[in-house]
Amino acid sequence: MKSVVPVFSAIARTSSKILLKIASIAFFATPLLATLVVHPASAQAPGSTRVLVRNPDVGKWAGSRNFLSNSSGEYVCRPLACPAPSKVTVRISNSPTRSPDRQALAKYASQTIPAAVEQANLNAASSLAPGRKIERLSSTATEMRGFPAISQEMRFVGGKEPVYMSKITMFVKSALVDIASFSPSRETARRNRDLFAGAMQVEDIPLAR
Repeated sequence: MKSVVPVFSAIARTSSKILLKIASIAFFATPLLATLVVHPASAQAPGSTRVLVRNPDVGKWAGSRNFLSNSSGEYVCRPLACPAPSKVTVRISNSPTRSPDRQALAKYASQTIPAAVEQANLNAASSLAPGRKIERLSSTATEMRGFPAISQEMRFVGGKEPVYMSKITMFVKSALVDIASFSPSRETARRNRDLFAGAMQVEDIPLAR
């Protein structure tokens, strides 16, 4: 389940640049609709899952997509369209299992994620940019849209102002969907995360019995 853990050290290095990046992308991003989709090798085969995450409001969110992949991208709230500068990233990959064990998810949220945050902070303290820190506000096993999920909330300090991350990792049958929302407002970050999770469309072909 390595894909569930965010790359904390990478996020810590870039957290102080998030607000500047939000502002610059919002001014220059094109108004094209960004749609993320993952097609399994055999899209209609039993046990395959097709997931789409659509821009929930094209007039409010400027979307861009990784040209090398249809399964990752980011959305930036246009100037003055959100109560605080906001960015949402979406990544869709293959799930390690169609039916994750709930106790395993709870253990992962309560033990593995805190340990990863602690290690990231130790690495940051000995890096060339000391003073930056990740504060874990919560990490729990939950459900989102009826799918097993892990919810995380972090605060990144050390820049001009704190930046909050609200992230949900959903085990959508054969797909693993990560939606991470960033903002200097914790409430805004959480609301935007839920907005994009609500824009997810799923088509699943159950396993043959």
